[in-house]
Amino acid sequence: MIKNLSKIAMSLALALTLFSCKKDEDNNQAPIVSIISPIDTYYHDSTLPYVDIVAEAYDNDGTIAKVEFYRGTTLVATETVPDSRKSFSAKNRITISKSVIEIDYSKRYSTFIEGAPFVTGPNTITAKAYDDKGKVTTSAAITFNLTNER
Repeated sequence: MIKNLSKIAMSLALALTLFSCKKDEDNNQAPIVSIISPIDTYYHDSTLPYVDIVAEAYDNDGTIAKVEFYRGTTLVATETVPDSRKSFSAKNRITISKSVIEIDYSKRYSTFIEGAPFVTGPNTITAKAYDDKGKVTTSAAITFNLTNER
């Protein structure tokens, strides 16, 4: 009797696991998004605080429709074009990378925000990625310190 109960419990656990892993009826997987930068401290050298935010977003079974950037609950920017399809101006900005890893800019979405709502001190940001079939994923929140002192 105990062996049968054990088998029933294991079968039930397996069935629940398979059920919880089931995709939607249209087999659409949610996109994946994470914030790449800033992650700790961001320095600016102007009278207004500014921030470059970079997120990486991709969808295994479709495309990214847009990426939204938030400070707290406030929407601060929306990007619909990945960095690989943008042309950048280096006006007042220099980015130096020591990385030897090749970057896939087709998955990178970045935005430049000057002034409000960012303030000197701690700021918490998130990114939301929307896929071409309506699924949405929110990144983990990142808190960074914004300062003009080095």
